[in-house]
Amino acid sequence: MPGRLGVKGTVSGISALVLVLLALTWRAVPHTAFYERNLPWIIARSAGLAALVLLAGLVVLGTLMSHPINRAFWKQTKSMLVWHRYLSTFVFAFVLVHIVAIVMDKYAHVSIIGALVPGQAGYRATAVALGTVALYAMALTALSASYAQKLPPKLWLYIHRGAMLVFALAWTHGMLSGSDSIALRFMYFGLAGIVLAAGGTRYWLEMPQRRKAAPAGGKRV
Repeated sequence: MPGRLGVKGTVSGISALVLVLLALTWRAVPHTAFYERNLPWIIARSAGLAALVLLAGLVVLGTLMSHPINRAFWKQTKSMLVWHRYLSTFVFAFVLVHIVAIVMDKYAHVSIIGALVPGQAGYRATAVALGTVALYAMALTALSASYAQKLPPKLWLYIHRGAMLVFALAWTHGMLSGSDSIALRFMYFGLAGIVLAAGGTRYWLEMPQRRKAAPAGGKRV
């Protein structure tokens, strides 16, 4: 499908399908008092989990683009880059839905100030603060990508590698803020395992090259 429709068409088609499924689900689920009371929380939690899954994919794709296996065998950096850009857009979109929904939930006690200023939320302030810091770190990483040609290469690289930290913050935020985290533990640890595997294998396979590139005697110049 991506070959015929292109990445933009594929992502747009999947998004339209998701919207249709959500609309059908809305019509099918009985609108009980409990459901309507918790609807903002359900939307916020669902959007947050979707953002975390997409963020994991975003980090993995970014890691694979510079992965030794990709450089030596796959050579799919250009196609990965296209998916990487679209995924980043959808991550921010789901995060925006997550923030708006949680602020609208009057039972969660997370105001707009609580959502945007670390430590000011009335609900699990530390967990929400981690999500806020992750949001700002993710915005900084995305901004560095937009100005990659204007920033010093090493500075851009250090900032962009912070995507691993962004995922760690978002992952911890989700684990600590959700009352259903225990039930979703397999998803959480599965995502963490995939991200760690991508980053770990890249670092491990690059170690011989790092050793060759190191100055004689182990001294830095």
